[in-house]
Amino acid sequence: MRILLVRPPDPLLQRMSLWPPLGLGYLAATVQGEHEVEILDCLAEGLDPATAAARIVSWRPDLLGISLHTQSWVAVRELLRRVKRALPAVVTVAGGPHISGEAAPSLQKLPELDYGLRGEAEESFPALVAVLEEGAPSGQALASVPGLVFRDEGTIKVGAATRVADLGTLPRPVRVPLREDRYPVNQLFRLGPGPHGILGASRGCPEACSFCGVQALHGQGVRLRPPEDVLDEVGELVQARGVRTLLFVDDNITAHRDWALELFGGLASRFPGVGWSPVHGLRLDTLDAELVRALEASGCSFFYAGIESGSQRMLELVRKGCSLDDVRARIALVRRHSRIQIGGFFILGLPGETLGDVIATIRFARSLRLDRAVFLPATLSPGSPLHREAQAGGRIDDLSGQDYTVAEGYRLIGQAAGRTQPPLALLRPLHLAAYAGFYSQPRLLLRAPLELSPRGLAQALRVVGSTFRYPADR
Repeated sequence: MRILLVRPPDPLLQRMSLWPPLGLGYLAATVQGEHEVEILDCLAEGLDPATAAARIVSWRPDLLGISLHTQSWVAVRELLRRVKRALPAVVTVAGGPHISGEAAPSLQKLPELDYGLRGEAEESFPALVAVLEEGAPSGQALASVPGLVFRDEGTIKVGAATRVADLGTLPRPVRVPLREDRYPVNQLFRLGPGPHGILGASRGCPEACSFCGVQALHGQGVRLRPPEDVLDEVGELVQARGVRTLLFVDDNITAHRDWALELFGGLASRFPGVGWSPVHGLRLDTLDAELVRALEASGCSFFYAGIESGSQRMLELVRKGCSLDDVRARIALVRRHSRIQIGGFFILGLPGETLGDVIATIRFARSLRLDRAVFLPATLSPGSPLHREAQAGGRIDDLSGQDYTVAEGYRLIGQAAGRTQPPLALLRPLHLAAYAGFYSQPRLLLRAPLELSPRGLAQALRVVGSTFRYPADR
């Protein structure tokens, strides 16, 4: 069987630093050897839905697997329509966060989508492929595939989301089809010497922030790979590709302190010349002096912290589980015990936020003397507590049709949550002002020539130009 796995066009991710779609690498590994497998990353190649569909049709897959995020819905819908018109026999299956949180509605609104896989698909994907190989599958056969969402005699059946119980049993993700050498893409700041290697050591997060949908995909709590297994994979990356900088994609790599100390100790002793950074950041409240020193000794020179807001009221509203004083104290602790640089993730436009809260966040970001900052619009992730709250209140029905630009992201979350929100006409310029105010600090301007990537800077300027070129509020 010819299998093509696709990361589709995505208006939100396209504006960010891009790394290889590791999840597709894992799926490819589960069927490689028995089937012909290829990976297409539309974001890395800059493909729009029409061009991506043409590429897919030219490859003529028997099965098309696609990652579906809420913000890529519009692009995926157009892509699937084009592919199905040209290749009506191709089997289409989607996985990822949106399917995991919005299973039945996804198949209802995407008639060109044949199947969905909820949760982690390393076990369910090869099971589905095996069923499809036997010919036209019966409803009973399809029901045997864990986590499957499928149509059966006019109804949509939804399987329970699957999780890999023992991450140590996972195969190594395939590396060649990922074409890792072309990454990073859109990287604004230089992040360690190449080649870069991406991997995951754990999955999940024990917290329950209201805006986060990670539990819809990975379930509650954290599952850990054996540290030796992770270190062996690092060794393979170093030996095979000469990797010098690692990117860990974990949701909360420091959630289990003793395990993290063992992993970091192994990195320090076995790979003293290899640096690393956590792509999704760290929770500051997991850090203490010993862990910070271990982070630095293991090669971590930079991390983002999920700070989210400069308003204590908003931190409590989104159930962040920390205070502004905690944030200040943990950043001071990192500064005191290491030379690790720190960035901050901040969210603007959270439901219930006032204009004063937005301004407080912008000012708080500057006051922390961070090395970098990212300001993002709040998004409504299917499966998140915020999404469930909006569903229960009858305020949302259809998340499709949203393009998830900064403007649409703000509008959508404000309407869905049914809470007060600053006017969109103010949020757009405030978003730009947040970046301008933060990066215009003299200490950052002086360092910029040494830290900025020319290609990333050009991309950032394009994003700024396109993000704020919108008509007045509808």
